[in-house]
Amino acid sequence: MSDMSKSLQAYFKTENDAESAKADLQTYSVSQLSVEHIPEDQKLSLDIPYPGQGPGTPAGANNDLFFSNETPTGKQEENADPAEQADKEFRYLLAFKTDQSDDTDLREIVSKHNGAMEK
Repeated sequence: MSDMSKSLQAYFKTENDAESAKADLQTYSVSQLSVEHIPEDQKLSLDIPYPGQGPGTPAGANNDLFFSNETPTGKQEENADPAEQADKEFRYLLAFKTDQSDDTDLREIVSKHNGAMEK
């Protein structure tokens, strides 16, 4: 791995989502993958607004986050699991390093597994 590697972090609501994303990421040029539980008493203070919520985002602004189980209004789908609907907090952290300069594919994998990443 070159000196150009960068550390990335992805956040997930369930361990299953985090582990599934980790398995998919292993097919890319990544290293040092680890999944950690975020303790209850350490509320995750990520500035990641859910679509349709949070501070006003200028029209057309790209916040680089996509939540696949939500409608464009930010409302949960009608058939969403009520337990998951009640718990919107990220409980698992997937950390990894990559030397890929373009991390678009990696971000798509995270999104596919209902995760979120900082810009």
